[in-house]
Amino acid sequence: MNLFDVSIKIIENFLDTHDTIPKIVDKIKSKGSGKIAFFPCSRYANNVIRHIKENEAELFAQIEGIYDMSMEAKSDTGVPVFHISKIVGKRDTLSFVVICSNTYHEREVSTFKQETGYTGDFVRSSYFDISLPQQSKEEILADIKTIYNMLADEKSRAVYMITWLSKTLNDETYTYLFENEENIKINGQETKYKGYTIKNIGDVCAAELYAEIYKMRYVYPEKGDTVLDIGGYKGDTAIFFADSVGKEGRIYVFEPTLLNFRILKENIRLNNLDNIIIPINMGISDKSGSMKATTIDSGAPWSFISENQGNEDVKVTTIDDFVAEQGVEKVDFIKMDVEGVEYEVISGGNKTISEHRPKLAIPLYHKVSDLTVLPLFIKRLADYKIYMRCKIEGPFGITMYCHPQE
Repeated sequence: MNLFDVSIKIIENFLDTHDTIPKIVDKIKSKGSGKIAFFPCSRYANNVIRHIKENEAELFAQIEGIYDMSMEAKSDTGVPVFHISKIVGKRDTLSFVVICSNTYHEREVSTFKQETGYTGDFVRSSYFDISLPQQSKEEILADIKTIYNMLADEKSRAVYMITWLSKTLNDETYTYLFENEENIKINGQETKYKGYTIKNIGDVCAAELYAEIYKMRYVYPEKGDTVLDIGGYKGDTAIFFADSVGKEGRIYVFEPTLLNFRILKENIRLNNLDNIIIPINMGISDKSGSMKATTIDSGAPWSFISENQGNEDVKVTTIDDFVAEQGVEKVDFIKMDVEGVEYEVISGGNKTISEHRPKLAIPLYHKVSDLTVLPLFIKRLADYKIYMRCKIEGPFGITMYCHPQE
């Protein structure tokens, strides 16, 4: 029995037994009365709490608060949010803690225990269970097989199935197969990369920069390329791309949130890259107009846009509208990292992707559905060779790289 066959059996079992939000609520209710805390203040935790608020008034009254590692965490559910240090003195009064992780729930359990000394009970939950494709089990398994067979090399197939295993088993240790073993000192406050200095991008983004996650053997920006960097954060990827394309290339970098955009511009100026990088204070989606963004006062790599949830009004456009309005004559490379709205971004770039056939680098880790929906969508738009790679350990690793067929 090979890796694919073993993995499919495990995935099939997961699809039969995975959590849904009603199942999670039932688990919480089965614990009985008493005070409940949620951790962390993730997008997923807020979704679960909204469901409870709308459907379970008595249970909602039991929620004592949401705790988070950040002082800036926010919630629009009406439940108070506290820094995790504030739980001291309250932990013994809690009946249990609900872990609502966007990724691997065991890492959140370990963090909570370490930071608080809590020894009580947990309800564990992961967004992996909730973010599956809205299809039958048979359809999902068929799509996995289709994508496995259409991948361009054996390494891609192995990476793809190991990614599925790590998510279905909620086991982060699988990702350490992809650990970057170079002995690099990470400093996210002032990151040194080649001859550049990039400020305030945080340790995770600095590690991704050193791992060069948007470059692989067959898909990378070349000298003179025009690049669309969608989800530019504070400029780390734009600077990486500028180094690759050189003075004859152009980088259009899109960042919708104001604070991230200000720091992005500062990093461009700091590195004298104004003649290569063009910063644009807009988001990209499937239609032009205005939307909401959820972010924090210091800026965040996880900031995301949506129709009606958020604390900042932002302008958005589409890839196709931007290319047409700005008269961009060629698009050679598109990178996107937009916190789960990659499908909408691609939808708004149908014409550009079909006609220009740019190389693509697209993360597949925001939602489990991305692992099937996005590769199949791209394959319908243009004839691409599709590769999967992980170049860094942890939950934010897998990237789909697409190269147009000759």
